[in-house]
Order: sequence, then C-alpha cells, then structure tokens
Amino acid sequence: MSTSKTTCVEQPAPTKPLFLSMGDITPEILCTWEMGCHQYFKHKNIPNKEQVGKVAWGMLEPSVQEWYLNDQEHLDALTFREYMAEVRAYWLPSDWADITWQKLLSSTQGNKPFNEWAVEVQGLNALLHDTPSYLTELNLCYHLEAHMHTDLRTKYHSEDILAINEFHPWLKKT
Repeated sequence: MSTSKTTCVEQPAPTKPLFLSMGDITPEILCTWEMGCHQYFKHKNIPNKEQVGKVAWGMLEPSVQEWYLNDQEHLDALTFREYMAEVRAYWLPSDWADITWQKLLSSTQGNKPFNEWAVEVQGLNALLHDTPSYLTELNLCYHLEAHMHTDLRTKYHSEDILAINEFHPWLKKT
C-alpha cells in the first residue's frame, strides 16, 4: 500500500456510502467497514447484486482501487460476502486469522473486570466471522469460563451459573 499509516472508515450518514481512507488495512478496520456497508445497504435498500459496485470505489487506497479496476467485472458479480472474502485474502497478511485466533485463545481475564475482558474476546471473535476459526457462542462460553480469574471461577461454580444455557444471559449473570 502507498502509505504507512493505518486507514480509517468515514461515513457522513447511514444513507451515504462509506469511505476507507488511504493507508494500511487491518482486520479491525475491515470489520468496521463491512458493518458500515451492511448498515448502508439496509438504509438504502441496495439489492444484493448491486452492493459491491456501490461501495468498492469508497476504498480510497490507490492500490486497492487499481486492484478493483483490474477485475471490476468479476468483483461486481460477487455477493458482498464473497467480495469481503476476496478483500481479506488479497489485502490482509495470509496469517491474520491465525494470529487473531491465537490472540483470542491465549487471552485470560487477569485483573480486568470480567465484562471488559469478555467484550475484548467477543471483539476478536467478531474479526473471525466467516472464517473457520470463528467461535460459536458455546465455544466462547467455554473459553471465558476456562480463562476467567480464579476468584471469579470459585464464585461462578458456587452460584450454579453453569445451568444457564444461553450465551447472553450467561454473560450477564457471570
């Protein structure tokens, strides 16, 4: 890419297309851009077959625009989900998902408040959406339980939180 700064996402309003500024693209930025695009598609009722063409030019990095221009017919024919898979495959390091997954799996609560740590873990997992490394809510629950602070784990087992079968109620109770 042409610059050494990290790109950012800009959107003047939910009904306006997004812009991805020039700079280095990260998994976090792509996730933000993708969620903003979905919001834009919903607010403007953009048909699936037109979605890629409506937002691709908003990626302002010249090398990304050149990549899109060179294969525009193919890319415009993709669903937005398929397009994002190609963007990730081409513009992110090949090991980005493995690195993110390892960061998620090695994460422990430590001295952080449980809710703060749980949000961090869920954020890492959100980056892995549409990859084989994405954790289901049940697996997230297992990870959070296995890596929570020992004091909290003792309280957790004494209050029979294990009986809660849904992720969000479990998370709130924990």
